[in-house]
Amino acid sequence: MMAARKLLIGAGLLAAGSAAGVFVALGGHHAPPPPVASSAAVELAAAERAATSDKAAEVASRFFVHVDQRTDGKPVTAAQDNIDAEAAAKAPQVVGQPVPVYSLNPDFVTQGVTAPVGRLVYLAVETRSATGQQATLQLVKNGDKYDVRGVGDGVEELSYIKAGEGSPVFLEPQRHAYYKVTDGRVLPLNASAREAVGEGLSLADYQKQVHDRYADRLNDHKLG
Repeated sequence: MMAARKLLIGAGLLAAGSAAGVFVALGGHHAPPPPVASSAAVELAAAERAATSDKAAEVASRFFVHVDQRTDGKPVTAAQDNIDAEAAAKAPQVVGQPVPVYSLNPDFVTQGVTAPVGRLVYLAVETRSATGQQATLQLVKNGDKYDVRGVGDGVEELSYIKAGEGSPVFLEPQRHAYYKVTDGRVLPLNASAREAVGEGLSLADYQKQVHDRYADRLNDHKLG
């Protein structure tokens, strides 16, 4: 079965599914007709506003200063008198557009392939300091806007999304395994994923694998 992409617009669970900014989620059924392009454009514009806001720049700048402090063996509370100047010097810039970060969907584990294999956890976009440091801004929907939820060091998850070459990508966090979904198959993107699925599994076979691995833990509310 071809992997389809179930739309979740309106629930605030959005994901960029194409270069044009159409937001979709991983699924196991044929997708309904896409929303009008203007809706997707509005969502993408809202995420980009959050990523390029003064708040995002401040969060990223201080994050980069704290990285420097840890690298120098200092506590992250050091040099507070100078942190504003240090942060301003980082002058972070957003690189590219926000993209979705999916994680293994507990409903897929327990209910089967009728549920999407991945659920959106946040949108992500690279931010880069004036000195070349890279980090990932995490954006979440809040009403009709997006907020910065946090910052991750480096751009690992973005690199795996890029490696998906347009196919939906998701993380199985318990294994730190990244996969892409192509033509109804779950294909590995890193060594941990390859250990789990070899060169790839059908969605049904992958669902059986994760059901056997996690279903009992989900029933006990212990997955994660």
